[in-house]
Amino acid sequence: MKFISRGAGRQIACSFAAAFLVVLVQTPTQLSAEERSITVVPSTTIAPSVNDAQSTAAGQGAVSATVTAPASACDAHKFIDPDDMVGFMVTDLNKVIKSRQSTQRYLTLTHLANLCVGEDAMKVYRQAAIKLLNSLSRTPDAVKLEAIDPEGTILRFNLVDLGWSLDDWNFLLASYPYTASPDSELSRTLAKTTSTTLPYVRADWLASNATQPQLYYSLMKLPNRFQDFAQQQGIDVAGDIRNLTAQRAGFEKSNVTQNNRIVERHPSRTGYFWVTYDFAGGKDRQSIFDFPTGPGGGNGFSHDSSETFFSLPNGFQGYYLSKASGERLDRSLPGVARDQSQRIVTVTRGISCMSCSDAGLERAKDEVRNLVLSGRTFPREVRDVVDGLYPPQEKMDALLDDDVKRFSNAMSRAGLDPDLRLNGLEMMTAMSGSYDGDLDLRTVAAELGLTISDFNESVDEAAGKFRPLLRRLTQGKISRDEFERSYRDLADGLTDLALLPVQNKAKALAVQGQGAQYVAPPVQAQKQPYQPPRPQYQPPRPTYQRGY
Repeated sequence: MKFISRGAGRQIACSFAAAFLVVLVQTPTQLSAEERSITVVPSTTIAPSVNDAQSTAAGQGAVSATVTAPASACDAHKFIDPDDMVGFMVTDLNKVIKSRQSTQRYLTLTHLANLCVGEDAMKVYRQAAIKLLNSLSRTPDAVKLEAIDPEGTILRFNLVDLGWSLDDWNFLLASYPYTASPDSELSRTLAKTTSTTLPYVRADWLASNATQPQLYYSLMKLPNRFQDFAQQQGIDVAGDIRNLTAQRAGFEKSNVTQNNRIVERHPSRTGYFWVTYDFAGGKDRQSIFDFPTGPGGGNGFSHDSSETFFSLPNGFQGYYLSKASGERLDRSLPGVARDQSQRIVTVTRGISCMSCSDAGLERAKDEVRNLVLSGRTFPREVRDVVDGLYPPQEKMDALLDDDVKRFSNAMSRAGLDPDLRLNGLEMMTAMSGSYDGDLDLRTVAAELGLTISDFNESVDEAAGKFRPLLRRLTQGKISRDEFERSYRDLADGLTDLALLPVQNKAKALAVQGQGAQYVAPPVQAQKQPYQPPRPQYQPPRPTYQRGY
């Protein structure tokens, strides 16, 4: 299981599906480096790397996609400023059926092109954007995104095709830090036609922040309790276990959990519904090898939490994390799951769980069935339940193969190449990493829509408060969080962009899904730097049940 992190307070867990079923025996398809990866080789004449985050020894830091390109990559590139972006969008809207104009939206990669990221890397990022939106979709059809500009830096999609509402978009904007647009008639036309203050967001920001539980759970309309979630998906977990419709594999070790684990498959109307039973220890009823039935009951195990992944209507995958009691979790409980690639090694649930999941699921080799059925150590009623719930390996393999094929077919329908990588990183991980790292001077300028010369000129003409920032950038980098906090202030002081109203996140969440569109009032103090809210979730300490 691989993860990426932006430091304490903003973590990303990825490869949830792979992590779910990874055990000691794995059989991934082996492809050559040329077949599976696009490698961007650094040169002595290169543009600065894009958000090159530091990594620490033994995989203990953030994973980032360091993308460089030869200087020649900029020769034919015309800098695309915010006015150009808006112009492309307005032109595109004129080609859209009028009834769909109000729900037309865009993802942008323009700042990366302005940083002279090579075409190989841009291809990966465009595919990552497609994978991301399909993984946030609530409709049966796979969505293909089309570029609207010559360099393929602006991708169109429609809220209706994802099953989203205007309230969903407003809720997304309430978390978006880059709320500024050109002060022009074209911008006002764009906002009016699309019924929103800002009809576009950065694709790399969305890849990073749609991984946050509040955004992900809300956009996917997932309830606060597992019982309601299962009912929403048409799953009767207890009934499937009782009727031996559920199918399990149990094993001692995985690459994610610190203790033994059970994975359990339920058939669903959209394809599959996998649940894990995870444990904070291995004593008493936490041992699946002593208590293989359950959960609960006289001979059943007592688990601490569960991870769930399930087929979306379009064949992509959704994710859920919960306590044994059913309460939804944002982060794994202490002692249950670990992420050694993060500075904080708990697992954060969200859309990035699928970012490293190239093919969906990996094989699970059961270790419970043979143990229980090989003798008469266990009572007959336990052996009968295990015989029904824990299938022979060939049956479990067939189930996994079907589920992998379902996911793979969905990616193909969306026009995705699941083997496409960038510097060895899966496409979603690469794009998230390009966002989450620190920023140098050139990156800051590009993300403000300025060339280096324009940025330096603006800083020279602006108030003295910007000089310390420029001095730091000439000597090194600033963090992504710091740039997000300062963006509105920088945009107001260094560019001609107009600051847009900041959505009230609590109110946006309150009206989401209620059919009423919340319109935030204008921001009174434009000079105040935007401070995105930070979640302060503190996971409760697990309690363990002792005895038989």
